Amino acid sequence: MYVYKRLRRALLRVQRFVKYRVLHVDDTPHRIALSVAIGIAVAWTPTIGVQMALTVVLCTALRANKLVGVPLAWISNPLTIIPIYYPSYLLGRWLTSTGGKDLGQWRRMVAGVFDSGLPIWDRALGFWKFAMEIAVPLWIGSLLIGLTLGAAAYWITYRAVVRHRLRVQRRRRKRAVRKTAAALRRVKDPAAGSPAFILASSSPRRRQLLREAGYSFRVVPPSVNEPDVSHPSMLPAQQAEALAYFKARSVYETVQPGVPVLGADTVVALNNEIFGKPRDAADARRILTTLSGTQHQVISGVALVGPYDQRMLASAITEVRMRELTPAEVDAYIDGGLWAGKSGAYGVQDTEDPVVECVSGSFTNVVGLPMELLDGLFNQMALRYKV
Repeated sequence: MYVYKRLRRALLRVQRFVKYRVLHVDDTPHRIALSVAIGIAVAWTPTIGVQMALTVVLCTALRANKLVGVPLAWISNPLTIIPIYYPSYLLGRWLTSTGGKDLGQWRRMVAGVFDSGLPIWDRALGFWKFAMEIAVPLWIGSLLIGLTLGAAAYWITYRAVVRHRLRVQRRRRKRAVRKTAAALRRVKDPAAGSPAFILASSSPRRRQLLREAGYSFRVVPPSVNEPDVSHPSMLPAQQAEALAYFKARSVYETVQPGVPVLGADTVVALNNEIFGKPRDAADARRILTTLSGTQHQVISGVALVGPYDQRMLASAITEVRMRELTPAEVDAYIDGGLWAGKSGAYGVQDTEDPVVECVSGSFTNVVGLPMELLDGLFNQMALRYKV
């Protein structure tokens, strides 16, 4: 099994290299279509022997996909001299009202090209001598037909590439939506073979709340630092929701598409001043001293992110009354280390916590995750995916 997985990963790497580094299948529709147009237009010009080099030069100058256009120049070869060049020659002769070679002479010229009894140089010289005798009508007809076919090929190829990529996107979207819908159906099924969603948080308190509620999930902590979303015009609840969405989105972009990601962020607000997690003991002492004897708000923002930027945002606000703390009590609390990693420098869930007098609202919100909101968020996202 280990060898099989290693071999499969190696083959996938080779496949991606060929598709994206060699064939450039992710090139823009314009560059792919332009390359096809150049290849076909050059194939209709009487330049056998230098057509591939000419295609490379034109594709490079016009910034087209060289690997698509170059093989098309092989359409014109000794086997297709008459089917390609003779109609072009007839068109040019008609436009210039001149006489010239008939079909029998063209066939004898082609027979000379394939005459193995002659040296290859003599065969090439015979073709070019014949082509020079009819150069004007041949070039006029070839350019007209080549440019017309090239323009048609550009239009057809461009539309085909765009439609193909739209179909691929729709198929991917349907697969991601089906996967998300299946995940949402087993959101409270711990016995499921795979987790229903991902928790974008390293908080042990949030993990404990979700496990106790019976949710099926796995944890992927955000690997990036939280941005500063504070703004005078933003309410604390909006800032909490923005941080929760940032966490969920940053994790969703790194995991396999289709599995919803849940992010959460908790802040403490007093008169619209936000207190997050303390940086150190001194900062924790400052926060506790400020909150001492006040009734403040604990706000948790929750974000649920699904495929194609589907997102559900919500927040819960709980009123918390903290009793008046003496400097000695603040020092004792700081020395106990209960402030670390907690918004507002305290945790209501700690049994030895002596600072909170009463809580009005969701208790789990103060812990770090308003469980009352989760079922509603999952149900709303399930409706979007028609679960």
